[in-house]
Amino acid sequence: MEIPLVLLIPAFSVPIMYWMGGMQASADAFFLFFFVVVITGMAGNSIGMFLGTIIDDPQAISTAINTIVVPLEMFAGLFVNLGSLPSWLAWMQWISPLRYGFNAGMENEVEGRPSLIENLNFGLSFWSSMGLLLLLMVVNKILALISLKILIRKA
Repeated sequence: MEIPLVLLIPAFSVPIMYWMGGMQASADAFFLFFFVVVITGMAGNSIGMFLGTIIDDPQAISTAINTIVVPLEMFAGLFVNLGSLPSWLAWMQWISPLRYGFNAGMENEVEGRPSLIENLNFGLSFWSSMGLLLLLMVVNKILALISLKILIRKA
């Protein structure tokens, strides 16, 4: 049930965002951007799935998601340049799926202009970012599965 929803929402929103944002007028860049949005959504969805399996109170899950997602957004490179993060907070960028999605989207958009990417301090290629997004998704889904198995054994 997850995949149709994760594909349906970007199918309507990405064409609007892409062309209104004045991004590259090429089919390759558009479909890569669509792929980035879908995989980033699936990685974020997997975090929610994992948290949903370890927290059973709806109010607590709402608080936990906000407590976790806001720092992941802050340290994804959207609001703060990754090179200016204090060393004691820099580790948070590596567990943020938004960081990899933003990096892949920017790599796709400014391909051939390395100076722009260097200013953002990403240090990852498009496919490295996509691979790490997939890794985060798989790890969170495995953790959710393990958590569900533990819950079933307790019941």
